[in-house]
Amino acid sequence: MSAPPVEPTTMQRTSPVTADAALVADIGRGSREALAEAYGRHSGAMLAVARRLLADPDQADDVVRQAFLHLWSEPTQVSPGAGSLRADLVAECHRQSVHRLRMDDAQGGHQDGAAVDPPVGDVLADLSADERGVIETAYFGGHTYRETATMLGCSDSVVKDWMHSGMVRLRTGLERRGGPQLSS
Repeated sequence: MSAPPVEPTTMQRTSPVTADAALVADIGRGSREALAEAYGRHSGAMLAVARRLLADPDQADDVVRQAFLHLWSEPTQVSPGAGSLRADLVAECHRQSVHRLRMDDAQGGHQDGAAVDPPVGDVLADLSADERGVIETAYFGGHTYRETATMLGCSDSVVKDWMHSGMVRLRTGLERRGGPQLSS
């Protein structure tokens, strides 16, 4: 008597070119091999994005590790059917890199109500409380739109509207006062 056939994993069925959806499915089932395959395929592009944004190569490496940890711990958050796994992973690296930059900026001079350039502070004081609160929370606090919305108890779209109107008013006010220029 022979042993019953073993059901191949998704990776074994579709190798050597495993689809992203199959990789994510296998990762969701705890396949370290699938995670290693995803790392081999996509870590180079992810590292390139992180290193382009972050001056510290160790931070860039850490961002890539964090993105794969996120994939491993929450594979259902990745939707390769809506786009490529590479795009999702690169976007996660970009998001984490920008978050680190914002946190570094906040710790470097804007955390806990630290002083900002006088013209910026004057113009911030002229904004509505909602616009000022969103800008301070998102930019100076280093939070994403979604985090800011949660913290302020409103929707993402409201935060984006207040951010947009506040940044337009901030730019206009700085131009009138001869302060630092904001890029578009």
